[in-house]
Amino acid sequence: MSGSVGMRLDGLKARRVLGGLSIVELAQKSNLSELQIKELEDGGNCMPHEAQRIMDALAPPTTFIANTLQSPTHCLLTGAPFLTGDTVTISGATGGISLPDINGTWVVTYLGAGSYSIPVDANGGTAYDPGATVRLDGATVGLSRL
Repeated sequence: MSGSVGMRLDGLKARRVLGGLSIVELAQKSNLSELQIKELEDGGNCMPHEAQRIMDALAPPTTFIANTLQSPTHCLLTGAPFLTGDTVTISGATGGISLPDINGTWVVTYLGAGSYSIPVDANGGTAYDPGATVRLDGATVGLSRL
């Protein structure tokens, strides 16, 4: 895991604590060792596939259900895994007419009950079709490539 090739997760500890996970819980959810998680939190590095497993353990990928037609738009997601201030990537969103594309990377605000706000002006458009994938983005955990 250590070495000169891989990824750093400089914000991992802060996001883990905000999410209410212990090192043991994160290690179990990501299928990594407790020692690996501790090393990463202390500035170590990991391979890209390990970084993705950690991000998916912190907030499992979820599905976009619907959005409101307001500014900012409110999105309903299954599972509600994200926290206010998390950066997420939305991919596969289709069907919105006269709206900016919501596919891309956004900072979310948690509104409760699986609802989030993203900074998109949806006034006057039509809703997006359900089924897009929403995944925690590396910016949330300070992901950087070495």
